Amino acid sequence: MGPPVSDATDWTKTVMAARCWAQQGDAYFGVTEVVDRLPAGVYRCNHSMQGIFVEKMRINIDDLLSLPDTATERLMAEFRQFWNLRENFDNRGFTFKRGMLLWGPPGSGKTSAIWQMTQEIVRQHEGIVVFVEQPDLATACLSLIRRIEPTRPLITVMEDLDTLVQRYGEHGYLALLDGETQIANVVHVATTNYPEMLDRRFVDRPSRFDTVMKVDMPSADARRAYLNAKEPSLDEVTLARWVQKTDGYSVAHLREVIIAVRCFEQSEDEVFQRMDAMRFDKLSSGSTGRAVGFGSNF
Repeated sequence: MGPPVSDATDWTKTVMAARCWAQQGDAYFGVTEVVDRLPAGVYRCNHSMQGIFVEKMRINIDDLLSLPDTATERLMAEFRQFWNLRENFDNRGFTFKRGMLLWGPPGSGKTSAIWQMTQEIVRQHEGIVVFVEQPDLATACLSLIRRIEPTRPLITVMEDLDTLVQRYGEHGYLALLDGETQIANVVHVATTNYPEMLDRRFVDRPSRFDTVMKVDMPSADARRAYLNAKEPSLDEVTLARWVQKTDGYSVAHLREVIIAVRCFEQSEDEVFQRMDAMRFDKLSSGSTGRAVGFGSNF
């Protein structure tokens, strides 16, 4: 890591003069000439002696499996509708942006929802996704993107927002979401396993996070769809039994059931006993139970 963004001076003039992108491998630097448009895809913010840049992440979104899930389907419906509402926002003098906070137990499908949004923005809108960690660096990168591509459809992703806030403080994220450094034509998406750890300025302030939604463990329909897609050789009796036995399982647990039983040829009963024990240990330690009562606040 180089010096904090606030301490940097040499690259400031480059940022202010930037009008297009220069490519070096998977890194893109703001410069005065060369590339005028980022390839659609997923990026992270970074900086070096040459200045700040966005680095393209090598992520495959082609094999994404969409599972039937009420919360995710509602989120995706709102996400799709948003990109058709630019004129409605402009007519009322509102900044064209949206904030979505996804909360729920670990493994519940929050990240899966983000990847569905990623697939949608990249394929349907030729947009870009920026993963946000250090808020000052992210703000500088997003400002650079907006200077060069002022109307490019954009998603920012803040995974485990409670952890990020603990590490870097609240102000930078609040300013990015709804403050002096906010940008337009963007959907901000954040996740947390523990929403009660976030200040009310995050969870009870529309225009920062307009939609706050619990994403629970995969439903029976979602589990059936996943098991059937990943192990189509399952007969209907076995499939129905697995769907019943995996109530409360995450996608990671479902994956391990298939691998353990069908790849390692382990005993089905032993595998489910092991999976249930793992889940019980987590529940007993409180690692998945801290957000249980949060729904009463919304």
